[in-house]
Amino acid sequence: GADIYRDWFLAQRDVVKSPEWLKNSTGWFLAILKQQNDEVIVPYDEIGGMLADAAIERGLDILGLFGRGIGGHDRFYPDYSSDPKLGGEEAFKKGIAEAKARGKRVILYTNGQLLDQNETPQFWPDTGSVITVRMQHGAMKTSKFHKYHDAPARHFGLACHSCDTWREIMLRLAKDANDLGADGILYDQLAVFSPAYCYNPNHGHRVPAIVYGADRLDNMDYVQREMSKINPEF
Repeated sequence: GADIYRDWFLAQRDVVKSPEWLKNSTGWFLAILKQQNDEVIVPYDEIGGMLADAAIERGLDILGLFGRGIGGHDRFYPDYSSDPKLGGEEAFKKGIAEAKARGKRVILYTNGQLLDQNETPQFWPDTGSVITVRMQHGAMKTSKFHKYHDAPARHFGLACHSCDTWREIMLRLAKDANDLGADGILYDQLAVFSPAYCYNPNHGHRVPAIVYGADRLDNMDYVQREMSKINPEF
């Protein structure tokens, strides 16, 4: 049965050709550098030190860096600017380079759908609210994460994957990761969210459109193709 399904699946579309280092990976060592409540756990200068040591000790060849941006984990998305509290951009680049010099690959966490409604005074009203999925009665499709008593809950809009603006933002984030020296990017949550209807008339798709379906895969293919032109090993 699995063989029949595989033959059918492979006949439907081309599968992205992953680089050998990814296909042959021994596993990921995941680390949250900064949390949602602004708590610093691992500064950038320990990426090539403590984190690389821990990965080597466990026989893992990839470092997955979560909470790596200015907002920490699950805050400020899609702003992943390097955080001065963690050491700043140059320290981030240096930490990644040091880990790679020790034989580690580095993949940066990015959320594939969440748009923070709080503390993003320009992005949310100008862009985030515009590219969020809207339901039939006009309300935005949203999500909430509240992890700490000493920090407020974070409220997010869910980006529409049939909106070109969001697709280009995801590509820009991949380019940013490559510029930092990372080997790859992870778009979280895309595999677990069910297809939905979007009634937003400003996205360039028909109304309504089924989103979080084939559009997710199309966007990932698009990002992969564009990034392979810049760095085939990314």
